[in-house]
Amino acid sequence: MKLYEWLQIAIGNEVEAADVYDRIAQKSEPEIAGIARVFMEEELSHVERIAAIKNSIREFDGELSADMLALAAPNDKTKQSFDEELGFMSRKELFLFALKGERESIELYSELEKLFEKGSQEQTLFEKLAAEEQKHMFFVLQQLQGL
Repeated sequence: MKLYEWLQIAIGNEVEAADVYDRIAQKSEPEIAGIARVFMEEELSHVERIAAIKNSIREFDGELSADMLALAAPNDKTKQSFDEELGFMSRKELFLFALKGERESIELYSELEKLFEKGSQEQTLFEKLAAEEQKHMFFVLQQLQGL
């Protein structure tokens, strides 16, 4: 698989994550819904930024390793089975769910960063995305610690 194709999958994963947070918001009490909407907006901002990079590297034709392909693998849960769980999501469960996603995103963006020349637009973007995800992860950890 080519990087361009892989980024398309990664964008799909970000869109799906935003959709999950939106569904959490729709099925949750106001406090949890507000937090979920913030997470949703962050995921959508990632979509825009990754899409810009994807469109600028269309000519990149390097094949990716199996490890990189695994990082973008879609979740095995079906929307219906996941939706059944969303209605019972507590504040703690929301933050644990978000923590898992933040960890995976840090790993993903850190690996993507390595594919580009230091200081390039692409490397800088993925470095920033990884740093943003780390900030999100620390926020989530602080929230969990306060529960």
